[in-house]
Amino acid sequence: MCIRDSLIVYQGETTLYREGSLLPEPGIADWEILLRRPELFGIAGCRITGTLQTIVDRFANAYHTEAAAMPVVRALVRGIKSLPEHTLRTSRLTDHAKQVRSTIEQARSPEALLFVDLPAAFGMKSFSQSRNMTKQVDVFFEHLSAAFTEMVNEMPRLLAWGRDEWLTACGLETGEESWGQFRIFAEDMTARTSEPGLIPLLKRATETEDERAALESVLAFIAGRPPRTWTDAEIDRFQIQAKILGRAFQTEREEAASEVSLSPEQRENSRIVAEKIRKYIQKSFTDDPRVLRAALQVLLKEINKKSDE
Repeated sequence: MCIRDSLIVYQGETTLYREGSLLPEPGIADWEILLRRPELFGIAGCRITGTLQTIVDRFANAYHTEAAAMPVVRALVRGIKSLPEHTLRTSRLTDHAKQVRSTIEQARSPEALLFVDLPAAFGMKSFSQSRNMTKQVDVFFEHLSAAFTEMVNEMPRLLAWGRDEWLTACGLETGEESWGQFRIFAEDMTARTSEPGLIPLLKRATETEDERAALESVLAFIAGRPPRTWTDAEIDRFQIQAKILGRAFQTEREEAASEVSLSPEQRENSRIVAEKIRKYIQKSFTDDPRVLRAALQVLLKEINKKSDE
């Protein structure tokens, strides 16, 4: 209890280690193990003064926390832990962003993280008490801000990319406006589509008024997992699946457009003809679907040719 109380009272200047690993924010499980196996833990002080304190002050100002080493480290760790799983796993970030992410995840001491390891992530020399480092510090914080901005923006970037990949696969323009247009198409097609693989997707696109929630739901259906958890391999698979479903969407949309141009009587006649053709095919041909598809395409071309004459 004395150790815990000391850590709480001096939390700005005291660090706790478990088997050599830094514990920026010990949890209940850590305290329970500390009571049973105190030999696994170590404590160290980290009071910062002089020139290095000015660097801590800049960190504290940027992350709105107490101007001491451990509160700054905790803020950095929280910033990384708050990122979506995709951002924590993807290799499709700049080298600087990936280096900052791994450096904070593997932090071994407050001083080493702030004054040695993070500068090294940008190929810079360590900070020290003995040199004037104003220019170096300015460049460092510019790099650090850019790296965090990139990581924070990775999820919005991924969603915009996924949206545009899907819209392109559907034969539509890219962008937010086209996404809204797709949702209008989806609402109109939901009740009429004959493609079972599309029905859940169309419903997901229209079941909420929140456009971002609808987008995430559609992308999750295409990939089989929520975008926040996508790995790089799942991003690649998403592209393939989006093209397959996009072709199905275009086919259904073309069929729906053809039906809309018919009068009620013509629409009913078309359904009767389609049912007769279906029954004939089921009765006479059951072997190779590729042969059936090719035959129907020949008939469609002949019909289109006659309509153009």
